[in-house]
Amino acid sequence: MFQVFERTSDRHVKEEDKTSDKQDEEQDMPKGTKARHKRIKIVEDDEEEEERKMTEKVKKEKEMKEREELKEEGTDGREIQIKDNVGREVWKVEEEESLVETEEGEGKDKYDVEKLGLKSRRKIPSSSVEKLKRGCKGKNCLPEYDRLPRMSLLKQIPVSMSSRNKQPSPAGFKLTKDVEEKEEMNGIDEEEKKEIDDKEIDDASIHDLAAVKKEKVNDRTVYKRHAITNRDDHKHRIQLDRADYLVEKHDYHSAIVIFETVLRANPDSPRAHFGIARANDIRSEIESDHTFLDTAISEYQKVLDIDSTPDALFNQAAYRLIDRARFRGLLHRVLQAQRSLIDRYPDDLQLHNNQGLTFLMMGREDDARRVFENVLKISPTNGIAQAYFGYILKLSGDLENGVLYMRKGLRTVREVIADPRFYYHFGEALTRLGKRQEAYRVYSIGAKVGLFPSPYQRSLYNVEGLTARPWWSIEQTFCSKHLKKIERQWTVIREEAAAILSSQPYLFEPEHEELTIDGQWSAYSLYSSNSWNSSNCLKAPKTCSIMRMFKDSSDCLKSEVKFSLLASGTRVWPHCGFSNYRLQAHLGLIISSEARLRVGQEVRGWKTGRFLVFDDSFEQELWFEGASANKYRLILRVDLWHPEVDPVRRVEFRSV
Repeated sequence: MFQVFERTSDRHVKEEDKTSDKQDEEQDMPKGTKARHKRIKIVEDDEEEEERKMTEKVKKEKEMKEREELKEEGTDGREIQIKDNVGREVWKVEEEESLVETEEGEGKDKYDVEKLGLKSRRKIPSSSVEKLKRGCKGKNCLPEYDRLPRMSLLKQIPVSMSSRNKQPSPAGFKLTKDVEEKEEMNGIDEEEKKEIDDKEIDDASIHDLAAVKKEKVNDRTVYKRHAITNRDDHKHRIQLDRADYLVEKHDYHSAIVIFETVLRANPDSPRAHFGIARANDIRSEIESDHTFLDTAISEYQKVLDIDSTPDALFNQAAYRLIDRARFRGLLHRVLQAQRSLIDRYPDDLQLHNNQGLTFLMMGREDDARRVFENVLKISPTNGIAQAYFGYILKLSGDLENGVLYMRKGLRTVREVIADPRFYYHFGEALTRLGKRQEAYRVYSIGAKVGLFPSPYQRSLYNVEGLTARPWWSIEQTFCSKHLKKIERQWTVIREEAAAILSSQPYLFEPEHEELTIDGQWSAYSLYSSNSWNSSNCLKAPKTCSIMRMFKDSSDCLKSEVKFSLLASGTRVWPHCGFSNYRLQAHLGLIISSEARLRVGQEVRGWKTGRFLVFDDSFEQELWFEGASANKYRLILRVDLWHPEVDPVRRVEFRSV
């Protein structure tokens, strides 16, 4: 022990002599030689430092052996464990016995350490070790802040513990083979090593700095209308935006001039065609001019015909075209637009269903049936296809299968079926199969979604706000004066009707055969479609004269005047009229007590020479049962306006 201490002191004396001699020599040297000697000195100092470290390692190994021998002999010793990760020594003191250390023992340990010439170093995280930087001594040195990296262009990426352990350590901080052998010799197991390493890593805030690559800004992506603008239109975007602004300000002429200028430069500009279509579309709504609307429909179609039209603009043009063409009744244009949509999106089954519905509106049930069958082959649980396939089966007379598919469709469909015809025919099919309670549940669904005024009032064309009641009195019609005048002449009317029935019964044409279960329900028309039937009026001149006076003296007559015949043994299915703005007035001519009429939930019979008034938008059912075979019911039917419909609306509805 004393020999090691003496050698250490001798080495320090020699080093001091060398430094003093070198300082004397440097004073006599020129500047260039001084710089060269200075570099040599740095290299020599590094070599001496490495030699000193190796000497200290040997000393430490000897010290460890001595302490292990003391341990074996039972001496109160301590274990010194050295772990060098960056040229650092860590003293780990561990008590062998559970005794409190005394001041004397602490002093002894301190003396032993000083005796060996060793120093306990502070634990420094590896990430905090920095290389010494030489300062800039030139004239044009950059300021300190300019030499630092710009943090706005750097991002910190936290390194996970697992990836940190996998990263190779810097060359200067690798453990040497000797140190690893020394750790094995000191009895440090792998678990303790892992705990120490993890603790060091946790203490240091480890981050990687990575440069952020600035993405190249695309002008088309930044442009707020890039979704509806293709590459060619992007060149004219300023003009197109200006024209769109003018359209919104209703300056149609100036906007169309700009659009036409763009079209001269690019004839296949989808935005220019769409802008012209929109300008004419808005103008047609404001001025109620169908000429502009027809122009808009044609321009919308041009947008669909251009292959380079962006999807967003294509969809806007297609759906607007469908809406405007339906408004104009141009179903062939609707079908053309739907085919264009299907060509672009062939896998969208909703588009196929919409095409099938258009076929139904056009009366092409066979084409619609093929469309829905194809959809069901691809998606057997498609609710819309199931519902309307069953609807078509019902129209063809297959009630059972029609009800089966319509029931499935109504249960599985995700969206609301906003078609009153579907609920009307579904309920009608259930009624004819004897399932009236289920039929009224279906009607209730239609009323709940707003398609019918009520489950019993199922008219398809309605005016909101009108008074709805099944039965009406003559006074409530506001035509009581004129109707009573007709009642006073009921015998004249009966004689002419009976004469025609007895002499020419074949002139009574069947009425609503699809609603008649058994027997005969027929009519002899005098007035329909806003015109008088001159040939039939020749056989009933007095009746036609009375009704002409009624029409001219009042504004009550709506659409029809006819004789209605119901033979004995006849029953008519429950049905509703098509609108809520029409009332029916029945003047009894030849009546039998067995003939009955149900409107809503109330049943009444006809009276001879009296008018019976009801709202035929409510469910109505007729039957004439229990009478002899040669009996019949004969009435004069007159269609009246609902009294709350204003004269302007009556002019609009006369064609309906």
